[in-house]
Amino acid sequence: MNEIVITNHDACHAEIFHLATQCERAQDTLRCRRLRLSAEEQASLAASPIDSLEACRIASRIKQAHGVAPGALFLTIVNGNLQDDEDDEYFLVDAGASLPEAGPIGVLSLYYQNEASTFMRDGAGWWKALSAHERKRVFSDSVINNLLSAMTTGLLHRECHPESRGCIMDWCQAPTDLVAGLRGSFEYCREDCQPALAASPLGSALLATAERLSKNPFRVRPLAGGEFDVFLCHNSADKPAVRNIYQQLKERGIHAWFDEKELQPGSVWEQVIQTQLGSINKAAVFVGNQMPQRWHELEYHAILDEFVERKCQVIPVILPGTTENLTLPLFLREFTWVDFRTPQPDPMDRLIWAITGEKPPPH
Repeated sequence: MNEIVITNHDACHAEIFHLATQCERAQDTLRCRRLRLSAEEQASLAASPIDSLEACRIASRIKQAHGVAPGALFLTIVNGNLQDDEDDEYFLVDAGASLPEAGPIGVLSLYYQNEASTFMRDGAGWWKALSAHERKRVFSDSVINNLLSAMTTGLLHRECHPESRGCIMDWCQAPTDLVAGLRGSFEYCREDCQPALAASPLGSALLATAERLSKNPFRVRPLAGGEFDVFLCHNSADKPAVRNIYQQLKERGIHAWFDEKELQPGSVWEQVIQTQLGSINKAAVFVGNQMPQRWHELEYHAILDEFVERKCQVIPVILPGTTENLTLPLFLREFTWVDFRTPQPDPMDRLIWAITGEKPPPH
């Protein structure tokens, strides 16, 4: 088993999660896992510009500090401008030549999204012509594409193409090249990359991952009825369990309204919640062992009123650890619920299906 470790990044955590999940489901040669860096570790890589090789040295120290095996490919994402002798870089992989004690290290930059980058200056007109939804799609696909390129370089020492072929291994230094390489699928070129990769187990695993990513693309959905996918209605006593589910939803690209994340200090929280209930089209109502508090009961009734008036979708969610003899509140019994007490079928997959309307692929 060969391991790839990718550090989480707030700007693209959902994309990293999606890539890791599809990689695990596509094959059994590569293990792809995520690692969250401390604030201090993130700060050590926050400079812009940042020398490419120095960034790799910092990443190697972080890799060793977390006990990642030297043979594992360690990829970390930064915001700063990676600089070398040429120009802005999307990523740099040191496969062990410069830092043999650390093994393969990769640093990927999101700087190309910065207005000051060469990429954005050259493609300003093209980028501005895209809708917000199209920009998000291009950004998400480009992150996944660059991670695949870095994985291919770090694992198999393959270099990127100096020209655009519509292949994962293109440099994509111009906006038009990026568009050519991101047509809704992730493909290696037939004349060069596919035959070379198919000749080894690692390469075959990358081909299988790319094929699965093409068949199961990262979903960038325009949000209807407001900027949130779902409202999380819960008893304050159940907040730790709901917080954990909120984090998992966030990692899967779901934008959920969760009070401790969205309530501004000093705001009148009843008014804010009432406003959100009037604009979000779906609400997950969490039920645990604790009896509902007064405001939680009011939320229940407000959601019910919204369902009657706007046909708002209500999703009852039974929290993990809830007793078997639980009795759902009367108005929730008519809805199909999601039960986190049972591992199969996967309750998180079922919750996301309820929120997005997209049935998860079989594992």
